[in-house]
Amino acid sequence: MLEKISKKLNSLSYIKLVLLILGILILKFGFSPIGIPYVEWLRETARHFPTATTYLVSSPAPLFFMRIFNYPSAAIWWLWGSLLFVVWILLTLTMISKRFPDVQREYSIIFLLSTPVACSLSLIGHIDIYTLIGGSLLALGTSRVTLLCGAVLGVCGNADMGLAITLLLAILAYGKFNHAKVAFGFWAPVSIALYGILHFLIKLPVNSDPVRVVFLQMKMVSLNSLGSLPLYFYSVLGPIWIIALLIYWPILNSKRERISALLAMVALPFAMSTLILDGTRMGVTASFVGILILLQDARFRVEVKSKFISGYQGALIMTLVLVPTVVVDQYGLLRLPIRKLLESAHLIG
Repeated sequence: MLEKISKKLNSLSYIKLVLLILGILILKFGFSPIGIPYVEWLRETARHFPTATTYLVSSPAPLFFMRIFNYPSAAIWWLWGSLLFVVWILLTLTMISKRFPDVQREYSIIFLLSTPVACSLSLIGHIDIYTLIGGSLLALGTSRVTLLCGAVLGVCGNADMGLAITLLLAILAYGKFNHAKVAFGFWAPVSIALYGILHFLIKLPVNSDPVRVVFLQMKMVSLNSLGSLPLYFYSVLGPIWIIALLIYWPILNSKRERISALLAMVALPFAMSTLILDGTRMGVTASFVGILILLQDARFRVEVKSKFISGYQGALIMTLVLVPTVVVDQYGLLRLPIRKLLESAHLIG
């Protein structure tokens, strides 16, 4: 059955395949904008920047656009966020097609089924989209200019998230994964520089320092996470756990590679998801650039091409249809975008 589904999918054009996957994801999982209070925090922070009024002072890129648009209404900000989401999807698919034409379809499926895509759909207008766009440029770019632009945009999405990604890239570079050392060389200096500027040149009040906020909330967040640890663990990779376990893990020959991959792609995002406020969003935003870097392993390209022909493509699509797309919030509860929209429209209680 899975082989028949794979053959049917292979008969579709690339564009139809992409639209099919996105359509299934939206129908099943839904989409929703970030809350109005969050937009108000961004607006307030942008008005007073560089004076810190909220922890969002660590996100200069969205604050810059908030000012450029003259502190727009929530609806306008959501529209801008929707445009950035579409740009991110198209940019990443285009770069995948150019870098990996022989596995264009396979890698596009893996990207679209990754948790960061679903998570972004449930948080239209969030600051993470800048980090995700920057991550795509950094991981898939080939010129120094593209890599530098990716690092600057990604870090400016959020300086504190930038440090977490610096650690992730350092771990992957230790594992000697292709492109990780190059990506680290561009990302790390920008991340450290921006973090230094924001945290040492700008005086942050105690209630606006993201680092202090994280530690103050860690006990509460970790206790809320206890009852949902399996959900958090699954949400780290979502449907692409199939690929990770059945195709990627077996090609890792050395202990160094396996330890590096586990630490960077499982342990770090899982810890961020369960210990820092906002749940799954934290871990999968940090690990997204790692997913794209791991795709560049030549051994994986060979394996994924042969496996997808024999049914894996069908298995992934069936997983997308049958298995819930899981994004867990800071309270250990599932994010349900469709329900959120219905509640906002007062159609359900």
